[in-house]
Amino acid sequence: MNRFATIFNGFENVHLTKDVGMIPAAFSKKKGFNKSIIYYWDKTGNKSSEEQPLLITKPIYSKYRFFYFLKLMQEIKKDNISIINVYHDSIQTALLLIVFKVLNIKTYLKLDMDRISYKALFARYKSKSIIDRLRLYGLKKATTVSVETYEIYNKLDNDKTFSNKLIRIPNAILIDTISTKPLIYDKRKNTIVVVGRIGAYPKNHELILNTLSAIDNIGDWEINFIGPICEEFVQKIDNFYAKNVRYKNNVKFLGSKNRDEMSSIYAKSKVFLLSSLSEGFSLALVEACYFGCYILSTDVGGAYEVTNKAKYGYIYKPEDLKLVLSNLDDDKIKDSYCERLSFGESEFNIEKYIEKLTGRLLE
Repeated sequence: MNRFATIFNGFENVHLTKDVGMIPAAFSKKKGFNKSIIYYWDKTGNKSSEEQPLLITKPIYSKYRFFYFLKLMQEIKKDNISIINVYHDSIQTALLLIVFKVLNIKTYLKLDMDRISYKALFARYKSKSIIDRLRLYGLKKATTVSVETYEIYNKLDNDKTFSNKLIRIPNAILIDTISTKPLIYDKRKNTIVVVGRIGAYPKNHELILNTLSAIDNIGDWEINFIGPICEEFVQKIDNFYAKNVRYKNNVKFLGSKNRDEMSSIYAKSKVFLLSSLSEGFSLALVEACYFGCYILSTDVGGAYEVTNKAKYGYIYKPEDLKLVLSNLDDDKIKDSYCERLSFGESEFNIEKYIEKLTGRLLE
């Protein structure tokens, strides 16, 4: 029997419904695989192993990084792990990949990467730094490497960074983590949802508030901002309401919601709005797509994929958001609803990609 494990130092329970948790859980469902494990660094000694329905979370206690890695290697050997999953372009990841190559353990590097981090990776080819060269050397030791977007995949494929090891796996959803089914379109509300850390600079939520200020009204549409609010953004929200009393009842800040609450919100909303300056591949985009929301997004990672090349949504320039929000066409949004649902359920089911990944890792 094979066994899949993920190493993610900063693991918390919230990660169980993100790629960190859903990928190992999906491997647990595969025939020929024992229950997957997530290893993480516990600096306090207060954590204990927990057995979830589809995986085990196992803290490795150590106050010091060196001893954490020694204990980690002992656990990997004891648990008879055959495939190790690591994340991101870092010196830690590179060193782990070198060690696992020596130990003849298959490795899967999930290289979540946006345009900025791609440029940083590519710059290392010209660097004379020993650390930069070591990072490149280590990353190339992975058995299989995945990126999430067509854009980054094509760039890495063209420059042959990972040779024939590279595959594209978008952010996706494990159906077992979804508790709500999408409502039919006519039962949905005229709601636009904005999800993320509200006011965080990369999310560019100020663009939405400034755009709304320049619009007389948005008809019977309601915009709900969902997520924790950055302290420095609270004053901007207060200023927005002071200057735009007309939006008191149809622009709302709802705070953080749990996974089930978010599923319910997506299931009954019509539009998802993303205003980010930069994204790797937002899971919120995927979840909104999966539930059939019409996607309005800036040109960031994942937008091209979840809209099926803008067929099931609109990728806008920031200066055009006023025009977009002023001309929302409910009939047009409704027309492609059934196709959007079918596309989201088919394209972003994580188990579809686990089959492809397993073939690469075990060939």
